[in-house]
Amino acid sequence: MFVSNDISMDEDDLKTIKKGAEVLRDRYGYLSKLSFDKKEKILREFEKEQFGQEWLSLIITYTLEALLSDPIYHGNKNMIGWKSFNHHSGEPRAKRAFGKENV
Repeated sequence: MFVSNDISMDEDDLKTIKKGAEVLRDRYGYLSKLSFDKKEKILREFEKEQFGQEWLSLIITYTLEALLSDPIYHGNKNMIGWKSFNHHSGEPRAKRAFGKENV
């Protein structure tokens, strides 16, 4: 949510993400209401299309970024992603989010 509202968010990525979600909703309804197996089947069908591949690639990229980025960027809450990989952050860590100077 924070990333999609930030001025540094890539406009084309945001349009693609929204369009893919709309296409899936229009075709199948809200995926959140479906079983895991049904979601899997739908997404496997969607990935056969060029646009579906592009959309899924973006979703995976942003999901991994949210899971593994520094929590200052509003993802990786309580460092859960880092803890799952037994990762220890480098130093110095960012003091402010989204490219602002760290002075």
